[in-house]
Amino acid sequence: MTLTHEDILNYCNYLINKDQVSDPVSPVEYNSIIPVVNIEVFHREKRRITELSISKQMNFIELLRDSYLNELKKVINGEAVSPIKLEDDYDMMLSSRIVIGGIGRKVNIVPETKFNELANGLVDNVDSVYGYLVNKYVYLSANGTEFTYHYLALPARPYYDYYIDSGHNQKYLKPGWTVKQGQGEYYIVDSSNVTVVRQITYPFIPDYQSKSVEFSYGDSAYTEIVNLVFEKMGVEIRERLPIDFAQMKKSEG
Repeated sequence: MTLTHEDILNYCNYLINKDQVSDPVSPVEYNSIIPVVNIEVFHREKRRITELSISKQMNFIELLRDSYLNELKKVINGEAVSPIKLEDDYDMMLSSRIVIGGIGRKVNIVPETKFNELANGLVDNVDSVYGYLVNKYVYLSANGTEFTYHYLALPARPYYDYYIDSGHNQKYLKPGWTVKQGQGEYYIVDSSNVTVVRQITYPFIPDYQSKSVEFSYGDSAYTEIVNLVFEKMGVEIRERLPIDFAQMKKSEG
């Protein structure tokens, strides 16, 4: 089950109402919290995988497959001319290869001091391509025709956009939805241009496109996300692990 901001916010308010511990979370308050939650979830999980890979002597990439951070694994192909500018959302290198003379070769990323030692012949000859990273640029010991790298990306900044319906209720403006004007009313269409909501009272901006951005993680992150939202609010829920999401949906029906 894939959860959206709408699901998470409804879930939080369901638990608050159940425990009667606080006022409902408003979209404004939610938007002020989730950027902090987003980064903290990322760094907590990355730290957990790093520590596990050291203690278990396992490859970070192997452990990443079973983590919600696996959604942030990306691959880029480009020209293999040093230095190579990495993507803006780059966080850490997972693996890299270079094509030289039609043959693919692994690139070993080493510290800059080790790179200089290798380049100056201060270390026994190494029959491989190596490089080092500085400020999202990778410097290579050889150029080629193609450079491919797998990397862990930073998560996109999440955002909850909303509209107000004819009953003056704030509702989630989903990614891909657009506000339209016609026949004396403002309404919303989805990414297929199908009308999904009629007669909205906000925003009154023709062709306004939703600015909503969902969390970048896999589904298994949502328990931690909900718990962190409450933590940042200073709210204690009796059940530290949120109750089953399906229970909430059933009660809503």
